[in-house]
Amino acid sequence: LQPPFSIEFWVNPGTNQATVMPIVNEGRLPVLDPRNGYTTANWDGFSVGQFGNNVFFATYNGSGGDSTKQEYDIPIATNVWQHMVITFDGSNQTWYKNGALFGTKTIPSTATNAFGQLYMPDMTSPLLIGTGSELSAGNGASEYSGYIDDVAIYTNVLDSTAVGNHYAPA
Repeated sequence: LQPPFSIEFWVNPGTNQATVMPIVNEGRLPVLDPRNGYTTANWDGFSVGQFGNNVFFATYNGSGGDSTKQEYDIPIATNVWQHMVITFDGSNQTWYKNGALFGTKTIPSTATNAFGQLYMPDMTSPLLIGTGSELSAGNGASEYSGYIDDVAIYTNVLDSTAVGNHYAPA
C-alpha cells in the first residue's frame, strides 16, 4: 500500500493486555526481505494495532528494526465499539476516533532512510486483518483479542467530512 491512503474500521477490544495485537497490517517485520538476503532486519510497511490501552499506527522506512518506526497512539476503551480512521499522506499520520479528529503527527524529515524516504511499503507481506505480519501471527505479535468489523482501505486521504459521514448513523 502506497501513500496516500486511509484505513477505516470498527473495533471492540476484549482486553488491554500489554502485547502487540495487530488490527490491519502490511509489513512491520517482513518474513522475506530480498534487500537484505531474506532476513528480517529491515522493517517496512505499516501496522495498525492495539498495545495496552492504546491503538497505534506505525510506519516503517526499511532502515532498521522497531526503533526506527514512526508511531502515533490514541487511547481506546475495552468492551465498547469504536470507529477508527487513520490517514497517511506519506509524511502525516492523522487519527480520527468516533467521527472526530483526534490529532496529527508529522514524521520529521530527519527520519529518512538511505534513499531519502520517510516510508517504504512492504513488497512481500500480505495485507492481514487481526493478525501479525505473517499468517501465524508471529513476529512478536498476537492474534487480535476482540472484535474487528467493516474494515475499509482507501487509496486517498479521507477528509473530516467523509470521516464524520461514515461514523454518523444512517
